[in-house]
Amino acid sequence: MQGSNFRFGTYTDSGSGTALISFQASGGGWAYWDSNDFHFDRVTPAASSSANKLVLLACDVSTTLYRQNLYITRLDPLPAGGRLTNANIQDCMMVVSASAALSAAQMALPVFRSGTVKSNNFNNFMLTAPAIAGLTASPSPNTRASFNRGLPLTSSLFTLALRANKPSRDPRTGKTPADGKIWPAGEARRFYFYHGLAQNQQLIYVTMPKIGAACQPSGVAITGIFDNSATVPYEVEIVAVACKPLVVADVKSGKVNISFPVLVGTVGTD
Repeated sequence: MQGSNFRFGTYTDSGSGTALISFQASGGGWAYWDSNDFHFDRVTPAASSSANKLVLLACDVSTTLYRQNLYITRLDPLPAGGRLTNANIQDCMMVVSASAALSAAQMALPVFRSGTVKSNNFNNFMLTAPAIAGLTASPSPNTRASFNRGLPLTSSLFTLALRANKPSRDPRTGKTPADGKIWPAGEARRFYFYHGLAQNQQLIYVTMPKIGAACQPSGVAITGIFDNSATVPYEVEIVAVACKPLVVADVKSGKVNISFPVLVGTVGTD
């Protein structure tokens, strides 16, 4: 069956802890279901225990699921062993509003390979969770322990602030811009945050529309966001360029308010 639209009300896990949506091979073959939508008003997993592991989208064979779109209006807390998916997914959409933040482990995406080509490919992966206030990017790489109490972010949309008082080393040139009281116009500085969807450079990170490389009222343009997770787990790098001279002390104190929304979107490498 292809192109189906399934709508459900509330699903409450009885404690079996298996899967919300499960694709299974039968009779030695594979049923090619694709282009399906699954809508749930609410999903309530069983209470957390090692025996109850709910997977939202599951597959019992190491093949690829195509164009499976899952929408959950409210996801109650997943047990510690729960996961978004154990399947290899291409051209899929997951829109999930979680009542509590997921963990990075629950967001781990499997990568089945054909030769050496990664095959996870998400057209749209939108996870929302209660907002975290006061998120400030680090001015130095490999500093996850000091960011958000060491916890990678797990919401697709969040607001990030830049408050660095010293320039950071450019990992691509090995150079560090000269320190001083002024952040000169045209100088690029790098900042870092950590996200559970940063997994071995499978994903792309973008700022929200109208941010891009345009100069903001703060006097800073965001010119690049890079996934460094192949070398530093969960790390994402932001490049900010001063559009006008900025007083470093004002940036550090927040008097110059450099903050902006970030949207984590995902696109794999076919």
